[in-house]
Amino acid sequence: MKKFIYSVVSVCLLMLSIGCQQLQSTDDEQLEILNPNDHNGSQDEGRSTKLGYVRYTKEEYSVDQNNEEYTIDREETANMITKTILQTGDFNEVATLVTDEEVIIAFDKNPDLNENEAADIAKKTARSILPSFYEVYTTSNPYHMDEIHSLHLETTNDKENHKVIERLINGIAEENHDPKRR
Repeated sequence: MKKFIYSVVSVCLLMLSIGCQQLQSTDDEQLEILNPNDHNGSQDEGRSTKLGYVRYTKEEYSVDQNNEEYTIDREETANMITKTILQTGDFNEVATLVTDEEVIIAFDKNPDLNENEAADIAKKTARSILPSFYEVYTTSNPYHMDEIHSLHLETTNDKENHKVIERLINGIAEENHDPKRR
């Protein structure tokens, strides 16, 4: 009988021990999920529906500030601008090029949409997504859409690319004659 009681007590202690370990790991996992500075575990499928939250102390920020370089994902930004413009339903095709300081948007609009109104929609969309120091240029010239496409694999640190982009911007500015379209 003593062996039976000893066995039951041993099994109960073993189960209690395992249960506490699982409870501890669950608490640790919950703490990791709630940690706003943990960027490794934030790649789950529901991320797009979650709220954005970060909290730092002054000391944490001053340490991070020296080690981080802030950049904009130009391709993702161009993708977001293009898709947002297309969602209005007034455009058939949109090409967007994002550099360090400029955004160039070429579009094919529906015939019932006024040219200036289309340019205004494109410009306001880009301005709503990017920092305010960006210059936004818009055009409905299909030639410029092809020029933008030709630059899509280029880098920002090539001087020849800067010259091509500058020519593109100057061509758009000459076509538009309207300072609001620039």
